[in-house]
Amino acid sequence: MRYTYSAVFTPVPPHGLVAHFPDLPWCKTQGKDLSDAIRKSNELLCLCLYDLEIQDLQPPMPTPHEKINAPIESYTSPITVNTEVLHQRLSTKRMKKTIELPAWLMQKANDSQIDLAKLLQKSIRQELGLYSEANIHHNAPEEYQPPHSERNALPYVAISAILLLLALIGLFFLLRHYDLLNFLFN
Repeated sequence: MRYTYSAVFTPVPPHGLVAHFPDLPWCKTQGKDLSDAIRKSNELLCLCLYDLEIQDLQPPMPTPHEKINAPIESYTSPITVNTEVLHQRLSTKRMKKTIELPAWLMQKANDSQIDLAKLLQKSIRQELGLYSEANIHHNAPEEYQPPHSERNALPYVAISAILLLLALIGLFFLLRHYDLLNFLFN
């Protein structure tokens, strides 16, 4: 759900600014400067309202911004958040869905170690124009998922290293057999 509440930012030298929401007295934070305090108050407001929603409590009606009484040295700003994004992010409920694929396609997907559940979720999000994981929390990067070629590269690197080691051992024995080691190092 989308909410807009007014935040009051009060300077507290030398610590920066304290931010609070008059309509949500338990919802307070601080920042080293105004932009930091706004960012933190945005996160905090979303978490406070999310907490009320999951407890099935009705958030208080926001006071109109122009009616907020703040000390003269304070700044006020409306802060708008959407708790739906947080609900989607923190939702752990999963549903099972059976899908049909041609056998050859399923075999290729299994051979390539494709995570079909993640691929289906990503495709549905793209099709519906829903959020991407990277846009949830201040453009935090998605959890790194290497391309399939990188995921499958490790066994080939290990096999290559073993083959190289065997080739060097073979070369050593070949040089030793023909007594070329003494020739090379003397």
